[in-house]
Amino acid sequence: MQIMDWIILCIVVAGLAVSAYTTKKHIKSAASFLAANRCAGRYLLTMAEGMACFGAITVLAEFQRYYTAGFGAVWWGLATWPIFMVISMSGWIVYRYRQTKAMTMAQFFEMRYSKRFRIFAGILAVSAGLLNYGVFPAIEAKFFIYFCNIPQYTISLGGLDVNVTMGCIMAAILIVSLVFTLFGGQISVLITDFLQGQFVNIVFLIIMIVLILRFNWNDIVQSLQVVETGKSMFNPFDQKQVANFAMPFFLMNAAFNIYCYMAWQGSQGCYCAAKNPHEARMSRIISTWRSGVIWVVVPLISVCACVLLKGNLLPSAAENVRTGLASVSQNVQEQIRVPMVLREILPAGIVGLFCATMLAASIATHQVSLHSWGSIFVQDVLMPLRKKAGHLEPQQHLKLLRISICFVAVFVWFFGMIFPMRDYILMLLYSTGAIFLGGAGAVIVGGLYWRKGTTAGAWAAMIIGSALSLCGIVLKNMLWHALVPSLKIKFAAVEWVQKLPSEFPYDGVQMSFATSIIAILAYIFVSLCTKVKPGFDLDKMLHREKSNPKIEKKKLFWKGKSISEILGITSEFTFFDKFIYYSFILWSLTFFTVFVIGTIVAIFWKTTDAGWAKYWLIHFGFLGIIGVISTIWFLVGGFRDAFDLFKSLKTMKIDMKDDGTVDSGSTEANLKDNNNEEDRAAAVNIQENIK
Repeated sequence: MQIMDWIILCIVVAGLAVSAYTTKKHIKSAASFLAANRCAGRYLLTMAEGMACFGAITVLAEFQRYYTAGFGAVWWGLATWPIFMVISMSGWIVYRYRQTKAMTMAQFFEMRYSKRFRIFAGILAVSAGLLNYGVFPAIEAKFFIYFCNIPQYTISLGGLDVNVTMGCIMAAILIVSLVFTLFGGQISVLITDFLQGQFVNIVFLIIMIVLILRFNWNDIVQSLQVVETGKSMFNPFDQKQVANFAMPFFLMNAAFNIYCYMAWQGSQGCYCAAKNPHEARMSRIISTWRSGVIWVVVPLISVCACVLLKGNLLPSAAENVRTGLASVSQNVQEQIRVPMVLREILPAGIVGLFCATMLAASIATHQVSLHSWGSIFVQDVLMPLRKKAGHLEPQQHLKLLRISICFVAVFVWFFGMIFPMRDYILMLLYSTGAIFLGGAGAVIVGGLYWRKGTTAGAWAAMIIGSALSLCGIVLKNMLWHALVPSLKIKFAAVEWVQKLPSEFPYDGVQMSFATSIIAILAYIFVSLCTKVKPGFDLDKMLHREKSNPKIEKKKLFWKGKSISEILGITSEFTFFDKFIYYSFILWSLTFFTVFVIGTIVAIFWKTTDAGWAKYWLIHFGFLGIIGVISTIWFLVGGFRDAFDLFKSLKTMKIDMKDDGTVDSGSTEANLKDNNNEEDRAAAVNIQENIK
C-alpha cells in the first residue's frame, strides 16, 4: 500500500460518513429507524440488499470457491435460473410478506402463529445470526492485515495468545459501521449501501480491464489445462475430484436457497422498506442485473490467481505470494491467497481502490447485520416480553434499538477473537445459518400459503431444524477433532472406529440440506395431525378481500386470462416494468437453454477444456458488456430513488404507533394466542357435531 492508496481509502470512508450523517435528521420514529418509513424504491432496495449479501466476507468466500473449482463452478448455477425466474416473477414470499406490513419476520410469526412462537423465533434468529455474523470481523481483519502488510503484535492474556493487531482492526471496522448505523438506521443503510454498491461496481470494472491487460486468455487456458483428471478448471463435467465444490454442492446449494428464500434475516430491514408490494417484487426481478460486473470479475480474479501461482507467467510475483503464505496456517492461506495475488499484480492506486472496495463492502455488511440483529432482539424478544401492553414512546424505543445494536457489535468482537475457523467460509456460513433457516423456510412458506399450517407444526419444524443444525456445528467444529483421536486409541481393535476420518465427513451445505428436508416433513406431519377447520384466515392477515378456498381450489388459474395475466402482470405494471419483466424472462430462458444444450453435448459427446475455454470467453465477455450497461442503469435509478426517499420522508405523515407491535384484533392470530384460537375453533366443531 502506497501513500496514494491510503489517501483513496480515507476519502472513501469520509464520503460514506458524510452520506450517513445526512440521514440522521430523518429518524423520528421506530418505523423510520426500522423500515425507512416504507418509502424505498426498487433500486435502493436491490442495491442495499445486494451489498448485504456481497460483503467482504462473501468476496473472500467466493475467491476460495472459484480458486478451487475454476470457471466450472459457474455452470451449475445456470440450471436454477428458471426456478429463480418463476420465484421473482411471481413475487414468491416477498409480495405476501410485504402485504402483512410486518417489520420483522418474527412479527409475521406472531400474526400467523402466536406471540410465544414469535419470541422463540426471535431468540433463535438472533442466536443464529450472531454465530453466523460473529466470524465476519475476524476474517476481514486478516484480509486487511495481509493485504496491507500491517505488522502483527501478540500478547499473552490468561494463558491465551491474543492478536492485538487483529483486535484493533476489528474494532475500527465495527466502530465505523456502528456509527453509520446509529446515525440513520435503515435510511442510512439504504443510502450508504447504494453508494457503496455503485463504487464496488465501478472499481471492479477497472480491475477487470487491468486483468485483461495483464493476462492473455491463451496463457490462462494453457496454464489451467495442466491439471489432474477430475479437477478441470474449465469443464464442469470433469470435476469429480474437486473437494467440497463439485456438482452436488451446487445442486444442494440451489435447493437450500429456494427453500429458505427470504428466510435469512441478515437484511430484514430491506424486506419491509419498500413503498408497496409491487416495488418489493420489482426489486427482486431487477436484482438479476445489479451485480453483473462483480460476478464476472470475482471468478476472473480467482482464476488469474490460480494461473499466477501454478504457471510461469509472473515468476517473481508468484514467489512473493508463496513466501507470504508460507508464514501462515493452511486455513488462513485459503482465505488470503487470492487477495495476496491481487496485491502483487495491481498497480499503485488500483491497489488502494480494491482495498477501499473491500472496506466499503465490509462496512455495508456490518451496517445491515448490526441493524438487523439488534432490531430483531428488541422487536421480537424484548417488546413481546414486556408486561405492560401498548406502545413505547418513540424516543425510548429508539434508545433501546441503539443500545441493542451496540451490544451486537461488542459481542461479535469478542466472538471473532476466540472462535476457531475449521472449515471453508461458505460451509461455516451455511451450517450456522441453518440453525434458523433449517426450520424457518417451512414455517414461512406454510404460514403465507397454507391455511392448514398450525402453530404446533411451526414449533416442530423450528425446534427440529435448530437442534439438528446446532448439533452439527458442535460436532464438526468442536467435538470431532477431540473425540476421534481418543476413540481410535481406546478402541484400537474395532475396525470401523479406525476408519473414522480425521475431518468431519459432511460439510455445511450437506448438513443444511438434510436438516431442511426433515423440518419440512415435521411441519407438514404435525400440522395435519393438529389441523382445525376452517383453517387460518390468510386474507385478513394479508389485508385483502375475502376469498373462498373451495372456489379457488376448483378454478383453473389460466381460465379466462390473457398471457400477461397468466405471467403475473397486473395493472401495477408500467410500460417500462413490462419491458424489464419480459427481458428478465428472455434472459433466464436463454441461459437455461444454453445450460441444457451444453449438458446434452457434454453427456453424449466428449468435450475438451479447449472447447469449454472458448465458451467461457464468450460467456464472460457478454456478461461484462451487460455489467457495464447495468452499472449505468442502476446509478441513474438509484439516485432517483434516493431523491424520492428524502422527498417522501419530509412530507409524509408519521404514525408513531407503527412500531412493530401486533395490536389486538388485527388478525385472527392477534385476538389471543393462536393456540387458544385453534382450541376454540376445535371446540366449536365438536359442539356442531354433537348438535
